[in-house]
Amino acid sequence: MGKKKANGEGSIYKDENNNRWRGSLSVGRDPKGKLIRKQFYGKTKKEVLDKMNDYKYKQANDLLPTDNTITLEQYLRYWLFEVKINEIKPSTLERYEGILRNYVTGTAIANIKLKDLRASHLQSYYNNLSITSSVNVIHNLNKFIKSGLSQALNENYISKNYASLVTLKKKDQKKEVEYLTIEEQNRFLSVCKGHRLEALFYMALFTGLRLGELLALTWSDIDLATAKVAVNKNVKLVGIPDKEGNKEYKVIVQEPKTKSSIRTVPIPAIALDVLKQHRKLQLHERVKAGDVYENNDIVFANPIGGYTNESNLRKIYKKLLVKAEIEEVKFHSLRHTYATTLFIKDVSPKVVQALMGHSDIATTMNIYTHVNEVVKVEAVQKLNEVFNF
Repeated sequence: MGKKKANGEGSIYKDENNNRWRGSLSVGRDPKGKLIRKQFYGKTKKEVLDKMNDYKYKQANDLLPTDNTITLEQYLRYWLFEVKINEIKPSTLERYEGILRNYVTGTAIANIKLKDLRASHLQSYYNNLSITSSVNVIHNLNKFIKSGLSQALNENYISKNYASLVTLKKKDQKKEVEYLTIEEQNRFLSVCKGHRLEALFYMALFTGLRLGELLALTWSDIDLATAKVAVNKNVKLVGIPDKEGNKEYKVIVQEPKTKSSIRTVPIPAIALDVLKQHRKLQLHERVKAGDVYENNDIVFANPIGGYTNESNLRKIYKKLLVKAEIEEVKFHSLRHTYATTLFIKDVSPKVVQALMGHSDIATTMNIYTHVNEVVKVEAVQKLNEVFNF
């Protein structure tokens, strides 16, 4: 005679019609005294059993929110600050919290109970949001919600990931590549002359490093003898949020997002000379500051040796553009300028990809395609000059 199962142990069987395993677990009784059973699904018996055991553990230890009352916003907040926080960088946490605060909290989808959520709720919200927000914003929002609902699906709060069932417009086309012409580069470098961070702008133009990579550089990353710079980290001022949305600002030095960003880049002589002068200037600043100076080995440090504030640097950059009478372009355009110059000099896309640290050749080719179009236009203009009827 088979052993009777203990109350709450549950049952598991193979659903032959759908070719999957199904588990059923008693989780309590409704107001009328009727037994409430929660269903679990999986491709294997073990998968279902693991889900059931996980649920029972969380239920016994008060780790589960109340199934019938938890809202989408409440669950996403729980997921972000209790689950996802353990596997993402502080900068990603800051970005995700911003998405939650700006596009979920206080919106039409915030208070929808998780058990009642359907794809139609999300679709309707996205359609209305598209009137005031870009396609990219909506894609990022849905990606965030989809990731959170994936956890909810694993915990059996929902039967489907409804964020996977919505229809979104295609992402915005890639913006035109912005870069400085040779003449603009000369004007820009001319107004940089004598500035205490002159070398930073030279390195941006002649090595193509990202701003966060430049500000994170230490002198141990630079070999002046071989004229090479090792890129292995970046720095960012991050407002690390708590559950209530309060932020603690910290300077975070972290490894690059992709392995391809870890690279060694040659330093052209024109930038190397300015960099050597910068080191002498920095040693002078260190002596002048005395005990106040923080000896962190930072290449582009502030006057007392700490990390240069990225926001302040961008303001300096904008003022220099105005002084050089150059239409405002983002700091990142200096990086595009580096790649553009390489392409004009017929450097192969694969080499440019390696120097830029692009993980995807498509990113490199977007710049290459733009440069190729510019070169073709210039070639036709030269023909006009030759055949000037």
